[in-house]
Amino acid sequence: MNFAIGQRWVSQAENNLGLGTIIQVDTRFVQVLFPAADETRNYAQDQAPLMRVEFSAGETLSSLEEFKFVVEHVEEMQNTLIYKGKRTDTGEDVSVKEIMLDHHIKLNTPEARLYTGNFDRSQWFSLRMEAHQHKAELESSNLQGLQGARVSLIPHQLFIADTVGKRFAPRVLLADEVGLGKTIEAGLIIHQQLISGRSQRVLLVLPESLQHQWLVEMLRRFNLHFSIFDDQRCQAELETAGEEEDAVSPFDSEQLILISQEWLSRDEKWQKALLQSQWDLVVVDEAHHITPENESTLNNAHSEIQQLYTHVQTIGQQTKGLVLLTATPDQLGHFGHFSRLQLLDPNRFHDYEKFKQEESHYQQIAEIANALVSEQALSSEQYKVLSGLLNDSSSIKNVDDYQASSDKTELAQTLISDLLDRHGTGRIMFRNSRQGIKGFPERSVTPYPLTAPEGYPNGTTFMGLQPETQHDSGVTESFTENNAWWNLDPRVQWLCNFLLENKGEKVLVICAHAETAMKIDDALFEKEGLKSTVFHEGMTIIERDKAAAYFADEENSAQALICSEIGSEGRNFQFAHHLVLFDLPANPDLLEQRIGRLDRIGQTETVKTHVPYLINSAQENLFNWFQNSFNAFEQTSTTARIVAEEFKQQISDVLLNRSEQDTQADLINACHVRNLELKQDVENGRDRLLELNSSGGEKAKQICQEIDEMDDSTELMTYMGRVWDQFGVQQEEKATFSTILHPGEHMLNDHFPSLLEDGMTVCFDRETALSQEDQHFMSWEHPMVIGVLDMLTSGELGNSSVCLLPHKQLAPGTILLEASFVVSTTAPKSLQLHRFLPNTAIRLLLDKNGNNLADKVKQGSLDKMLKNAKKTMSLQLIKALKEEIGVLVEKSEAIAATHATEIKLDAKDKMLTNRQQELNRLTALQKVNPAIRDEEINFLQQQIDNSVKEIEMAQVSLDAIRLIVVTQG
Repeated sequence: MNFAIGQRWVSQAENNLGLGTIIQVDTRFVQVLFPAADETRNYAQDQAPLMRVEFSAGETLSSLEEFKFVVEHVEEMQNTLIYKGKRTDTGEDVSVKEIMLDHHIKLNTPEARLYTGNFDRSQWFSLRMEAHQHKAELESSNLQGLQGARVSLIPHQLFIADTVGKRFAPRVLLADEVGLGKTIEAGLIIHQQLISGRSQRVLLVLPESLQHQWLVEMLRRFNLHFSIFDDQRCQAELETAGEEEDAVSPFDSEQLILISQEWLSRDEKWQKALLQSQWDLVVVDEAHHITPENESTLNNAHSEIQQLYTHVQTIGQQTKGLVLLTATPDQLGHFGHFSRLQLLDPNRFHDYEKFKQEESHYQQIAEIANALVSEQALSSEQYKVLSGLLNDSSSIKNVDDYQASSDKTELAQTLISDLLDRHGTGRIMFRNSRQGIKGFPERSVTPYPLTAPEGYPNGTTFMGLQPETQHDSGVTESFTENNAWWNLDPRVQWLCNFLLENKGEKVLVICAHAETAMKIDDALFEKEGLKSTVFHEGMTIIERDKAAAYFADEENSAQALICSEIGSEGRNFQFAHHLVLFDLPANPDLLEQRIGRLDRIGQTETVKTHVPYLINSAQENLFNWFQNSFNAFEQTSTTARIVAEEFKQQISDVLLNRSEQDTQADLINACHVRNLELKQDVENGRDRLLELNSSGGEKAKQICQEIDEMDDSTELMTYMGRVWDQFGVQQEEKATFSTILHPGEHMLNDHFPSLLEDGMTVCFDRETALSQEDQHFMSWEHPMVIGVLDMLTSGELGNSSVCLLPHKQLAPGTILLEASFVVSTTAPKSLQLHRFLPNTAIRLLLDKNGNNLADKVKQGSLDKMLKNAKKTMSLQLIKALKEEIGVLVEKSEAIAATHATEIKLDAKDKMLTNRQQELNRLTALQKVNPAIRDEEINFLQQQIDNSVKEIEMAQVSLDAIRLIVVTQG
């Protein structure tokens, strides 16, 4: 080693000391100052663990005089280096001696780390390169945002999410019938918008009663951590900010926020603060509660509904994306339906009378759609209308051919597709009905009328919705075992007997209140030693997950899960087939939600509902009303809620209080008749074309099939297993697809993405994840996996490596240089350029002559043959081969530049083909479908122009190098 005062060196033994400076040299020793660490070291010259630091032309360096410059060439004077180049701020020519380089210069480029001996084991190089490849595949995948959700693969849900989630600033109405999964559809849309970068800030506006359900659903199914904002939270945020209320919005403190509709309508101060914040996407559930059902309500400034409608309207006007959810059939509230559409597109839907005229026209189209679906010949009037709609020559020919053809299947599909594109609300409204969706189970109900014992106000006083609350002892008061309500209530003993008679069957029990659920749970054990567990709103999410898992396990588990009303919301227990309703709610929607815990697509058996009730109680009246007015236990009723609202006062007077049997029978019959009328209105107004568009057909099935194929792959499980091994995460196999993870004592980093301090169970199987909600569903979109891929591709770990290749057929000492380059852009996420040009890795494997062997020798095969070299040998190899390495790096850069040009041209072609086709399609369709906004077309044209510029400016850079030296095999 030739040492001279002023030279810069690094310690290979202590890389953390940073850039060192030679301050003293004698015949045997050298003294080095490490200013960044304020440390000095003395080394024997012949054994010094030091590596000379030399920078090359093109690198950007920092001077101690606090400016940056780009090196143009390097000169040597008296064994020290002088870097000449231009300042980055002024463009001025500068000459900087190496002693004047900033001590904090990071030597983290692949070459710098290799030359300074700061390299990693070969396994890290492989994991890093594969991380780039996986990220590129994910970012360019058509399934981005869909595969990672903990949901069953239900075609219509995935189709809606795929269609809407890929749009710029989607503004849509999700109007599926109850039980078809609107919440999941909305969650998938939000997840896709966030994963793809189309949205960053999301606001949920919900009824107060649904806040917790959404909070749990978003976290458990989509790994989205929403925060509930109310008076207390907003005030706390202002106090934390320490600023005047008008100066800052408390809503700027979080990206994902949830508020209640009731709270929004109460406080003008927070309404103003909400409007100060910018939102990318706003989602409103139960939108029928905030939209006026008639013009008089809309014009009533003092109406609570009108005020809430105005608030949402204002938010919607300044937010690009707006998603409304409602289960109300538009035929039963036409003005309300128009009001919801007006929130989405006020320019398109501004005149109610004109809207009604257009709707009557859509009825004709729906009748034509019915004929096409049934492959029936069109009437002369239908032929005339359809030919007028599809007014281009090609489509008219298809209409004529359809009429003349005996085999109408293919032509019918073509014409339906053409109609869908022209459908007035087809792009902004999605509605599926149970009639059009397959996979739902049968439903049955069995009532169990029981006589109330002493202690209940039997015979003299009418019993309300929860008879146990009228017991002499009450529900929560202290009492002895003998006179406890659960020891006397016949429903409890009936439940004990039922569970004993159905051993081996899982039974879900739902009641109104948490106190009741806990007492039932205690009673089952006290009376018969039965295994059960509870599930209520007083438990934490983790406690609920454990309870659900205990219920779901097949062995040594709970036979019954006792849920409160709120506690069971948003949960899926379809592996059970028996539902016991310990009490009945007065709200038909709540009854359907209860049955919906089991009545889901994928349920394998008939859902058997059991209703024990006390004679002479509101429960008995409600059972008769639900069963005889709506057949609500055995069929989903989309109209029961409307009837309940229309007969609200009579229901309260007659069913929930003491009344004569004849009066009850009259009310039940009146509700039955009204329900039949409303059902007929819904059926007559069914928009089959809209339902066809909403279900997705073959495309929906294809999406499910592609996700299913991703689920079947073991690639993620294998890759994450290697990652956990390398980072030092403790693993314990729990089942075939499940693993228990704990932070290891010797982890590489203190923090590992999304790994809980107390450990966690993860699984790679969708069905397991759906039934075992305490396990985290691992997918390529799970935060842990995304965090790992980001960590491996953004830091220095794995960007430099030295290893040996034992080989009998290659001469010992032969060198290979494996290099990974990345083509990347700095384009904003909103441009969605990653679909065509994700950060793309280029793998090269150069022999000593610069020939690229990457296509002949695959990375996986090479990895299996490589051995890590000892540190001392590696340092000797780097020192001896430094010149050859430099030459090979230069050759690899030239080859990578050629590959990058090809990649950029290919990306540009794909982008133009995809987006130009969509632009041409939308431009043409806008002439026949006014639901297509100018804003969408202008945005897409701007996307094309900006994408071309960004692709052309994409850069290629060296990401990692691995020096391979052949040894005797």
